[in-house]
Amino acid sequence: MDTADTSENPADTSVTRRAFLTASTIALATPLATGTASADDLDSWLADVPNYEAVADARGESEVSVTVGADDGFTYDPPVVAVDPGTTVVWEWTGDGGTHDVVDEDGAYESDLVVDAGFTFEHTFEEAGVSRYGCTPHIPMGMKGAVLVGDEAAEAVPAAGGLQSIPLLPGVAASLAIIGVVTAAISRWTRASRDRAQTR
Repeated sequence: MDTADTSENPADTSVTRRAFLTASTIALATPLATGTASADDLDSWLADVPNYEAVADARGESEVSVTVGADDGFTYDPPVVAVDPGTTVVWEWTGDGGTHDVVDEDGAYESDLVVDAGFTFEHTFEEAGVSRYGCTPHIPMGMKGAVLVGDEAAEAVPAAGGLQSIPLLPGVAASLAIIGVVTAAISRWTRASRDRAQTR
C-alpha cells in the first residue's frame, strides 16, 4: 500500500508543473535508462549507481528501510535490496541533494517529488520479480535502485565488481542540475502556496 500526502487543492497547479518536469527529465533520461524490469538486464540498470556494491539481503523481514538522498545526496541506500513477497519497503528522505522521488520504471508505484527530511513513502511488494526504480530528476546521475522480490530474483542478481559506469554526455549534467534547482524551487513555492491557502 502506498502512503503519501494526497490532499487535493483545486487552486494547486503543481501537478501540471510536475508533469512537465517529469516529461522533460524522462526525455533526457530515456537514452540512458531503457528496458524491462528483469534480472537479465539489472546489471545495465545498476551500471552507473555509485554506491552499489552488493545486494542487501532483507529476506525474512516484514519491513525494510531505504534512505533517499544518501551519501552525496544523490543515492538510495541500500540501492538494491532482496525481500520476500509481502514485504513493505519504506523510503525515508534525508533532505540532502535537493528534490527527490521514488518512481517504479513500470508505473507500479510513485512518490511525490519531495525535499523535506523525514518524509516517508512506502510500497508493499506482493509479487515475485524485479522492481527497478529511480529518482526522476537524477536517474542519469545514477540515482537508481532495485527491489528483488523472492528467492529467484535475489539469486539472479549480477555481481557489482564487474559493472562499468556509463559516462554522462556533455551538457547533460548541467541540464540535470538546472532541472533539480527548478524542481526544488517549484516544490517550495507550491508548498508555500498550499500553506497560505489552508490558513485562509
